[in-house]
Amino acid sequence: MSQSIIFSGKIEEIGKGFRLDELSDEYTIKLWTPSLSRFVPQSYPKKYFLYWIFHFFRIFRNNNYSSVLIYHKGKVVSCILAIPAYFKWPFMGKYDVQIAYVITDTNYRGKGLAAAAILESVKNLLNKNVQNIWYVTSVDNTSSIKLCTKLGFQKIGYGARKYFLKFLHILQLSPA
Repeated sequence: MSQSIIFSGKIEEIGKGFRLDELSDEYTIKLWTPSLSRFVPQSYPKKYFLYWIFHFFRIFRNNNYSSVLIYHKGKVVSCILAIPAYFKWPFMGKYDVQIAYVITDTNYRGKGLAAAAILESVKNLLNKNVQNIWYVTSVDNTSSIKLCTKLGFQKIGYGARKYFLKFLHILQLSPA
């Protein structure tokens, strides 16, 4: 597994001064939150049911689990998850959230959709007692690194997985 690079920023600073062109009316942005009947955001694999369990059994350190989905002609073309801190990311504080699983359909890349999804998530989290937003990506994902730095995330360091029982891992932070 490749090494990760870890970024962070104060919630009120992410996106500050970033200019995003308005998305055309062909796109619809929707916020997804878990409920007793909504286990996994549309377009995500069923394995993310585990996060629903973490949310409802309060394994997450706060209650800010959500997703932003961008649709084009009824199809999800870009999406992100906002995942609260939990044991897997010990470097995160109780009131922190990580933007994760940023996915944009290859036919829709370069249109600002991932940035729009992240900024929509930040807007949603602004008044929800979130302090810091984290962003973790692989060191070789240059487009992801470029995106998060444009949005105001600061490089904090590098991450390496430490495995327990061969299947459970914790991401350890080594400062930059």
